[in-house]
Amino acid sequence: MAVTRQALPKLVLAGAAAAAALLLLRALLLLRDLTRLDLERAALLPVAAFAGLFAVATALPLLALRLPPPRRANVALAVGSAAAAAYAVELAMGRGAAAGRLWADRARAAAQMGRPGAPAYPSIEPVRLVWARGPDLPSTLTVDGVPTLPLATRARSRLVSCRDEPDGSWRAYETDEHGFLNPPGLWARTDVGLAAVGDSFTAGSCVPFGSSMVAGLRGRFPDAVNLGMPGSGPLLMLAEVREYLPALRPREVLWCHFAGNDLLDLRRERDHPLLLRYLDDGFRQGLLQKQEAIDTALDRYLERHLGPAFERAARTPLSAVDVLALRQLRFRIGLVFTDPSAGAPTDDEYALFAAILEGARRTVAGWGGTLRFVYLPADAPRWHPARAAEVAQTGRVRARTLAVVRGLSIPVIDVGAAFAAQPDARALFACPECHYTAAGYRVAADTILAALSVAATP
Repeated sequence: MAVTRQALPKLVLAGAAAAAALLLLRALLLLRDLTRLDLERAALLPVAAFAGLFAVATALPLLALRLPPPRRANVALAVGSAAAAAYAVELAMGRGAAAGRLWADRARAAAQMGRPGAPAYPSIEPVRLVWARGPDLPSTLTVDGVPTLPLATRARSRLVSCRDEPDGSWRAYETDEHGFLNPPGLWARTDVGLAAVGDSFTAGSCVPFGSSMVAGLRGRFPDAVNLGMPGSGPLLMLAEVREYLPALRPREVLWCHFAGNDLLDLRRERDHPLLLRYLDDGFRQGLLQKQEAIDTALDRYLERHLGPAFERAARTPLSAVDVLALRQLRFRIGLVFTDPSAGAPTDDEYALFAAILEGARRTVAGWGGTLRFVYLPADAPRWHPARAAEVAQTGRVRARTLAVVRGLSIPVIDVGAAFAAQPDARALFACPECHYTAAGYRVAADTILAALSVAATP
């Protein structure tokens, strides 16, 4: 028993030193990779500081091994107590798969927000069929006997899709005749003044319907059509242009590029065979004429596939490896290290991006419209090692993205510059790395309107 009492503190301290040493190694590898990006020295200092912190955390338990047994036992007890607290937090944060818990919350909110005769539904965005799907879930739906990829949500429905940021309450939206967030009746028009395609930042997620960016444009363009859809990247946006806009023939088409993830989304989208077919100018699914059948297929998909999959995910036990590595806790405090090259688009991806934009430009020009590229900025990430790669790459990706667009002679509206000029740019985001606030959407709308006014001046 005496041997055990002496050995246990040593094991605890050795384990603590080993864990810190692994983090030290990863920090050093990250520092090495970042130096290869030819960054300024100031950009490397935070990573070096974390490496120094981990070096100290490695050395202290090793030094404690040389203490007299009573003091060594006290230090081991403190280390063990801290570890126990950390694992308790990890278990509390990681009950079941995060996506499954989120979906379960959304489904419960939909059940509560429905009205008699007008049920609410959890929103099913097209991205669920493209890259955000489980291994056993379909990548298309069967509509009129044909494999089909819907590009919008359920039509004429009350959909629960987003939590208000940062308070966490769920928000429901009413969709139009084709599953987008517009006032009813816009689809009966032709030759509308303006249409916008994009992701959740274009849709206006997490703010009231009248506070979105496109809503801000309707003072001058009352018939503006919003084709923003959460999760959409460049290929899904091209598909929307091809399927829906020829019927509306908008004079101005805003291609709203969210800098935070659109090129990453493209990396995921290009593996979807049906979606890639939109690179062919002649490809269409004929979605405008299939809305009722699409709604039925979405209901069937929710009942048979998506709902059960997320219910299983919510009940899935935590991975023992993830728990032991404190993955959830380390991510929250910024101690998950990433490869600096992981988020950098490749030359092939930039080429694909250019081909998509050129295809959209040709389609819009076909009815005499003008495609404009709207650069929507992401929130500058608070620095920590998990985001070092993103921080390092942001400026370079922005510069090359805009160079690709200008090389195609597509006019650019730079909302990022307008955000940077605001006295308090942080107030334009609901919380760190969240969606825009109503004020942020208003700045974006005002910037777009000012650019359109200049373009319209003879």
